[in-house]
Amino acid sequence: MKYKNYGKSKEYIEKSLIINQNNIRSYQLLGYIYEDNNEFQKAEQFYKKAISIFPSASIYNDLGNLYFKLNKNSFAKKYYLKAIHCDNYCDANFQ
Repeated sequence: MKYKNYGKSKEYIEKSLIINQNNIRSYQLLGYIYEDNNEFQKAEQFYKKAISIFPSASIYNDLGNLYFKLNKNSFAKKYYLKAIHCDNYCDANFQ
């Protein structure tokens, strides 16, 4: 499958996961790529994988945005609320 505007980005991100399978940023970036290419189920899987490693307000927000785009408003609200809570708790514990 050809990905618009991403060139070798996807390939390099996948290689980074071979080196470090807990790289949440790589999972988040793959979520962006799949979402932009309308592969929403794959995007959801990558966002959730990132959250399972380390809950982050940014990634909860990304998942909320994905659900909002898919008109799954109750799920979107759930993840937006998690992002708000996490912004005050999760990210502070990471520093």
